[in-house]
Amino acid sequence: MSKLYYGSRQTDNSWSQSIYQTSVGSHKVDMNDRGDAIIIIEPWYSNNLTAIYKNYNDNEWSSPQIIGNSEKYATRPNTVINDAGDVAVVWLEINNNNDRIIKFNERVDGTWVGEINISDSAQIKELPSIDYNNNNDVIISWQEWDIDDSGRFDVVGKFRNGSDASFSNLETYTDLSNHSGFSQVAINDNGDVIVYWRQASGAFVSDQTQSAIGALKARYRNLDGSLESTVNLSPPGEDSLNASTELTAPRVVFKGENAAVTWWGVNENHNVIYASIMVDKTTWNSTALTTPGKSADLSSIAMDDKGTIAVVWQRTDGLHQRIQSKLYSPTTASWSAVMTLSTLGVNAIHPDISVDGNGGLQPPGLNGT
Repeated sequence: MSKLYYGSRQTDNSWSQSIYQTSVGSHKVDMNDRGDAIIIIEPWYSNNLTAIYKNYNDNEWSSPQIIGNSEKYATRPNTVINDAGDVAVVWLEINNNNDRIIKFNERVDGTWVGEINISDSAQIKELPSIDYNNNNDVIISWQEWDIDDSGRFDVVGKFRNGSDASFSNLETYTDLSNHSGFSQVAINDNGDVIVYWRQASGAFVSDQTQSAIGALKARYRNLDGSLESTVNLSPPGEDSLNASTELTAPRVVFKGENAAVTWWGVNENHNVIYASIMVDKTTWNSTALTTPGKSADLSSIAMDDKGTIAVVWQRTDGLHQRIQSKLYSPTTASWSAVMTLSTLGVNAIHPDISVDGNGGLQPPGLNGT
């Protein structure tokens, strides 16, 4: 039996601590600027998905509450909390027939609404992604296999307007030319959406999902459901990755009219960190944030309401993994020099980052050993 420890800082700067004892498989944590926080717990090989919530002005966390109950497994949870403290959660359910179902639950005004099916078609599904704005608009995407006997993974999804209780029909975001997956989504308060994914390069081969090279693409979805042209973000011929089986981190951000993404690509046999900033709905400017040599990967991105962008990553110095970052200023339209955030001589991995309203970096995810 494993234990999940969680706590919060009190007004006197002391820390409270609670323990959730179960065979924890993984968990997701999110917190808004006000300090409301949510933990979604996926017990190891269990059919229950559990939530623990803390309101910003409460001293204690809520009791664990089951928000999803599958016949077999509830897995791959992703969660978002908006500025009002409302929560949206998506996950993949596997039932006794090994059907794969996309499920959703929402906590509004302190109450969980109840789980619903987003997609229960017979096709194989994987890696659901979600975003949620202050109007309670929801965008969910995932990769789905063999739609219309295609022998291909495509990125699909559904949208819900916050004023409407129902989700849209299934939408397809990719161009159907090759295998696509590892999607992430971001939504602004206008209800416009960025869908970001990895797509195989080269000739399409039916039923063959392995590809030596993958390219990264983004597509703008307008509130009315119309889709702009797909934009190629990564350098041609370079294998580029926006996801990892080790860790899912935010790699696309969208606030107001500002949007940006990050990834890492194989350049001269080393991994280089990139970022791309949206100029308009069909134009993005991409920049290499590191140089070839001393590979870097697992980048994460954050942005404030003014368009200040922070990207953080882990990179070897030849002996240890270090955490580094760059900051983009919308005032000067330029990136800062590389900043090394972790301590020399120890390993630091799996970084995360946030940006305050003054453009300051907050790196909460430095792990040193």
